Amino acid sequence: MSKGIALHIGINKVDNEYYGVEIPPLLACENDAIEWEKISQSKGFNSQVLLSSSATADNIIKQIKNSAKQLKSGDVFFLTYSGHGSQIPDLNHDEEDSLDECWIAYDKPILDDELEILWTKFNEGVKIVLISDSCHSGTMVKSLKRRKILHPRNLSFTVRNQIWSDHKKYNKLIKKLDKLADKKGNLELKANIICLSACQDYQLAFEGENHGLFTECLLKIIHQNEKPKWGQKPKRLTANYLINTAKKMLKGKQIPMYYKSDNITRTYLLQEIFSLTN
Repeated sequence: MSKGIALHIGINKVDNEYYGVEIPPLLACENDAIEWEKISQSKGFNSQVLLSSSATADNIIKQIKNSAKQLKSGDVFFLTYSGHGSQIPDLNHDEEDSLDECWIAYDKPILDDELEILWTKFNEGVKIVLISDSCHSGTMVKSLKRRKILHPRNLSFTVRNQIWSDHKKYNKLIKKLDKLADKKGNLELKANIICLSACQDYQLAFEGENHGLFTECLLKIIHQNEKPKWGQKPKRLTANYLINTAKKMLKGKQIPMYYKSDNITRTYLLQEIFSLTN
């Protein structure tokens, strides 16, 4: 059996002091992370959870780097993020929509450019499975019955403008992006990446009853598959099956996105994405 490491991030509240503005708390992100941990442990992963104040940018990046050092070809890194997502103007001109996406970690944002470099630290043949349940998450790699109001996991334009208007912090991001651009020119992606995102870059990701709406769909698919109806066989939980089934369940409220790196083989795409035995 291959080795599996899982990291599950759920951020309901952030450090408003750093961001310089009151960022509204979310309700279900920690629930997402806790539930994903149960699933990953049941499938043989060595799992860790970072919730709210423990989910600092440095902690998240450190855990990803440590995982990259431990995993070899055939091993799996399973990463989930539930929290606020945001966008900032693309300063290094590598985005078609002129916007960089980012995760709002507890104390400061993690840019998609940073994640792009982190993926290159994994060894050849390592499988990376990423699930991002956050707004504007489409390219983070390059109850409804009671008609409850859905709450998006995004920041309002007012809040976003206040965060990025702090010139000192914004200039730090600019310098960071400049350094990242220099590094990316000499790096190569060797691992295989599959990313399931809650929505397109231009969309919002909503909260459901007890989980993010996207996470809620995925969990329902997984749990129903564990106990199929009489006469039915369990489905093979490939990335394609999960994303297409989730799309049908979401009915256009948000459109989840499926990304796969260019180096992935057809054999890998036909495997169950959470399995350590394929």
